[in-house]
Order: sequence, then C-alpha cells, then structure tokens
Amino acid sequence: MWMSLKKGREMKGRGGKKGKYMVAVFVGLLMMVCVVNVFAQPAIPTFPCFIEGNVTINGKEAPVGTEIKAIVGDKEHVYEVKEKGKFSISVEGDMTDKDKIITFFVNGIRADKTLEWRSGATYNIDLAVFTNETPLVEQTPTITPTITPTPSPETVGFEIPPLPASFYGNVTMYGEKAEVGTIVRAYIEGKEVGNITVKEKGVYADGFNTYLVVQGTRDDIGKQINFTVNGLEANQTAIYIPGEIRKMDLSAGDSAGEQHVETATEWLIIGILLVVVLVVAFACLRLKVRRGR
Repeated sequence: MWMSLKKGREMKGRGGKKGKYMVAVFVGLLMMVCVVNVFAQPAIPTFPCFIEGNVTINGKEAPVGTEIKAIVGDKEHVYEVKEKGKFSISVEGDMTDKDKIITFFVNGIRADKTLEWRSGATYNIDLAVFTNETPLVEQTPTITPTITPTPSPETVGFEIPPLPASFYGNVTMYGEKAEVGTIVRAYIEGKEVGNITVKEKGVYADGFNTYLVVQGTRDDIGKQINFTVNGLEANQTAIYIPGEIRKMDLSAGDSAGEQHVETATEWLIIGILLVVVLVVAFACLRLKVRRGR
C-alpha cells in the first residue's frame, strides 16, 4: 500500500511539471503573437477623389448624354453629362491606388489630360477630345483676289508652355537634416526640369517665399518626376500636374518604410528566440529533476 501511495505521488508530480511545461510554451507563443500584432498596420480609410470641369468634342461643348469614363488601375467610373459642356465625377479608390494615374475617355476617345489619384482630393480640369470627322466650314464666294501674307518664322509652331508645378517641404540625407547648400533637382525622363539650393537646414523650400519650381512641357503632363538630393536619388516621386502646389518631404539614402519592416522582423525574431529559450530551459529543468530522482 505504501508503494502504491508513493507511485501515485510520483505520477502526480510528473503531471504537474508537464502542465507547467505546457503553460510556459503557451505563454511564449502568446508573447510572439503580441509582438507581431504590435506592428500590424490598421486599415486607413480613404475618400473619393472629386473631379469637375468643362468638356469639349472637336472644340465644341459636349452635348448632354456624353459618356465620360475615368479609369484608375482596374477600377472604372462612368459619368453621363447632364449639363452641356460640364462634367463632375467621383473616383473611388483605396491606399493601393495612391499616386496612380487617372485616365479619361469621352465617348470612348482618350482625353488629353490625366491626373494623380489621391484620397479626398478635388481637381478642376478641362477635357478635350477630337474625332476624325472634319468640321463643316461655310464657303464664302471670292469677289476680289486677296494676298495672304507669309507668316514669319518666329510665329510658326509657337506653343504656350503649361503652368509649372511647385513643391515645398523638408529634406533629409541618411536620416539627418540636409545642410545649407544642398542642391535638390527634379527630373522628367532624365531631363532636368527644376532645381533649388537649401538655404535653411532641413528645408528645401518653405512654401511661402520659396518653392521648387518644376517646368515641363505639354508632353510631360502626367509623367513621373524624380528628385535627387546632392546627386542621391530621393525615395519620393511625383506626377507632373501643371499648376499644382504640393507639400512633399524628400529623403535620400534612407527609407522609413524599409526601416519599419526591418524593425518588425527583428522583433519577430526576438519573439521566436524567446520561445526557443523557454522551451530549452524547461526541458533542461525537467531532465535535471529526473536525474535527481
């Protein structure tokens, strides 16, 4: 009987140690899940991008019923003109659509303008398309011959350039404020279209008295703008939209997004190592208890 009681106590002791071992493993796994959840990014709500303006076909106001289509990524939004020559359309998207190009079609013909999708942004632009139809011109009989002067070379092919885009904000290099004298340049397809010299540490333009002015051509509208900071390519880009004034902080030689991912990965590794250490420690403790018996 005494032997039975002793055996029962031993089994109870072993069961208790095993339970503690399982609890420790569970706690370690729970800590790892908590570490990962700390760095989980919450969903960021977005708002539609609202666009309005005038619309013409072959230089004339688009009639009521004209179909205007706005496409961003794989999303398509359709609007039917309700007032002659006017349109307004709401383009929905999510954070994956940020900075994507919105293209417009009028009755199936691609318009001459594009925009950059941004949550909650409001734009006012004029859309124009031309069909292959030749407009009718009223013929006036000629009574007397007239002499048509030859246009001078200076007036042939003259084109009014679009409005520039203006940028302002802070600038850093390798995570530190850029020094006075640092040069920030803007490029479109490898062609320099603007530059500015830093006059205040960490600020390339203040948005009051100074701007980084980007002057492109009509062919550059909707194209990507790349920036450099003392020759280092910046992590940020923009789309050339004439007349836009935009705050954009520039950084070169570092990437906050990559640093965040690296930090989250490091914490995940620490959590896994912590679980391994706990498992090994309790395994050693259990082995030591067995040898002591």
